[in-house]
Amino acid sequence: MTEITRDTTSKIPAFQKQYTLDGSAYIIRLTYNKRDDSWYMSIFTPELVTILSPIRLVSKIFLLRGKRALPNIPAGDFKVVQKSSDNAADITFDNFGTEFRLYYYDADEVTY
Repeated sequence: MTEITRDTTSKIPAFQKQYTLDGSAYIIRLTYNKRDDSWYMSIFTPELVTILSPIRLVSKIFLLRGKRALPNIPAGDFKVVQKSSDNAADITFDNFGTEFRLYYYDADEVTY
């Protein structure tokens, strides 16, 4: 399992970082959309060729589950996990990276 981290001290609504996921390199870009108060993820090759974009970050489900047939996506899957048990909370600009964290689960860790 790999945490896709966010610098929670930054007020910049978009950032990207390269990760090695299941042995392959990917650029993960996270962008906040103020209009609908949501975070979105995009997945790119290291050459910045788009693999999948945009994916709205929601909690409790694997985000790539319905996209397994698409070419070049990571073998595992992403999931937003809530730190507390407050089921009423939503992912917002301020609580993403603290209350809500994005993780990548390797292929052998994913069970649908």
